[in-house]
Amino acid sequence: IHLHFPDWATQFTRMASRPIRNRATIAGNIVNASPAGDLSVMGLALDATLVVAKGWSKRTVALRDFFRGYKVLDLAFDEMIAEIRIPLPAAGTRFGFEKVARRERLDIASVSSAVRLRVHGGVIVEAHAAAGSVAPIPLYLRKTSAFLQGRPISAETARAAADTAAGE
Repeated sequence: IHLHFPDWATQFTRMASRPIRNRATIAGNIVNASPAGDLSVMGLALDATLVVAKGWSKRTVALRDFFRGYKVLDLAFDEMIAEIRIPLPAAGTRFGFEKVARRERLDIASVSSAVRLRVHGGVIVEAHAAAGSVAPIPLYLRKTSAFLQGRPISAETARAAADTAAGE
């Protein structure tokens, strides 16, 4: 995982305490459905999908469609997350996660954001952006993600994307 996401180890040290990180699960963090959930925001930008199981029956749901409202999920009382699938990044893919909190460690984000871009020839060919603590749910920034596709990597693109994200 370090080969594809080299700064994850650093990001994970900013989440919860060591005893909680050693005991908790990523699925548990997601179903907690906190609007500030770091792993949910990261998963949204990474275009994660969930395999939800009820007995032997399974269905797949995009993480971006999983959060339906504050603490409301696309998950029945008798279902559980069986798998979390994150596509391996293609060449030219970059991922970033930023968290603003009062303390660097052991704190819930005041706001967070994550973005995954696939770039070819200086142009964004695929984009997924997300934000936390800005809405009742971890928010996949659909308009911002769509806006970025086909745009050149530039300060102007970044400013326009930030304005688009602020509108979402």
